[in-house]
Amino acid sequence: MSDRNIFEVLENSSQTVIMNALGVNDSCPSCKTKFSEKCAISLRRGDRIRCQHCSWVGTWRSDTMLKGSHLSSSQFLFLLVLLKHGVDVIRVANFLGVDSATVRSMQKKIESADRLVTI
Repeated sequence: MSDRNIFEVLENSSQTVIMNALGVNDSCPSCKTKFSEKCAISLRRGDRIRCQHCSWVGTWRSDTMLKGSHLSSSQFLFLLVLLKHGVDVIRVANFLGVDSATVRSMQKKIESADRLVTI
């Protein structure tokens, strides 16, 4: 298996874990109507979708702490695990290849999260 394939597997599997941890499911976050199978597949793929019931538009990241973030799912998963185990912000940032301000910002969002399932 090539490095690229390994990364794709990691990214795809971590996305599912992150979506579950953030409470993302196949229902509209606005009106709670269940999406059609086609919309649910598009949502999981990361596409922007529109709710047929209330016209909400967004991706699976919308209405979560990842809204506007450029972290990949695997980066966010590593961030969660490393911070949970007490690794300092600078080391986490260096490991992920991001700015320490990004890690601090996500750390604040995680600490103030209404809902974040333990990973």
